[in-house]
Amino acid sequence: MIALGLPVLAATLAALVTLGLYRRARPAVAALALTTVAAAAATASIALLASLSLLLLFHPHGVAWCERALGLGGHRALLPGLVAGATAVCIVGCAVRSTLRRRSAIAADREAHFPGGVRVLATREFIAYAQPGRPGHVVVSQGMLDALAPEEQLVVIAHERSHLRHHHHRYVAVVETCAAGIAPLRSLAAAVRFACERWADEDAARVVGERRLVARTVAVAALASADRPPLSLGGQPRGVPARVRALLAPPAPIGNTGWFVAMPAMIAFAAALVQMHGLGDVVQLLV
Repeated sequence: MIALGLPVLAATLAALVTLGLYRRARPAVAALALTTVAAAAATASIALLASLSLLLLFHPHGVAWCERALGLGGHRALLPGLVAGATAVCIVGCAVRSTLRRRSAIAADREAHFPGGVRVLATREFIAYAQPGRPGHVVVSQGMLDALAPEEQLVVIAHERSHLRHHHHRYVAVVETCAAGIAPLRSLAAAVRFACERWADEDAARVVGERRLVARTVAVAALASADRPPLSLGGQPRGVPARVRALLAPPAPIGNTGWFVAMPAMIAFAAALVQMHGLGDVVQLLV
C-alpha cells in the first residue's frame, strides 16, 4: 500500500522543488515547468485515490490493508466512503472548473472583434488585459492610455499581445483546473500567473528595445487595479516589485534553458505515468 503512493510523493516533492527554483529560469521555461508539474501532480493524486477506492470497495482484503498501513483501528468501516468521497471531490472539482473555463471561452469568442485587435474602454479606471478568443484582442481603458506616455502605451500593448500570442490563458487554465480539485496546488496557480506576466514583460522589452522603459511602465500601470474578466491576464499587480527588479537586471543568458527547473517537471511527469500504471494494475487485479 505504501509503494502505491510513492509516485504521488515524488510528484509532490518535484512540485516543491519547482516552486523554489522557477524564478531563476527563463519565464517561458518556468511557465511550462509549473504547468507540467501541476498537471502531473493532479493526475497522480487522482489516480492514487481511484486506486484506493477500487481496492477498498471491491477487493476482499482492501480495508484490512489500509487499516494496517494507516493505523486507523476501529474506523475501518468509514474507509471506503471517505476515500471514494475524496476521489469524487477531486474529479468533480476539476471537471466543474474546466466546464466554467470552457463556457467563459465560448462567451469570449462571441464578442465583437475590433480593428487592430485593440478595444478602448471609455472609462477613467486603469484597465489593460488580454481577452482570449478567435481572434483574441487587447482591452485597454482610456484612463490607462491617458496616464501613460506614448512609448509606455506601446509597452502595454506589446505585453498584452504576448499573452495572446503565447496563449498564456491556457497555462493558467490548466493549473487552476488542477488546483480546483487538489487544493495544495493553489501555490502553483499563483506561480504560473507570475511566470506568464514575466514572460510577457520580456517579450515587451524585446519589442521596444529598452528594459528600463518596460520596468517603469509596469510600475506605473500597477498604481491602480481594476476588475477584469475571468479569462484575462494582466490588469492587476502580480509580483510587481519582483517583475521590476527582474527587468532592471541584465536579461538571462539565451543558453539558460532552466534545466534545474525542467528536471523536476520531467520527474513529476514520469511519476504520474507510474501512478497511472499502478491504477491499471489495480484494475487488472480486480478484473
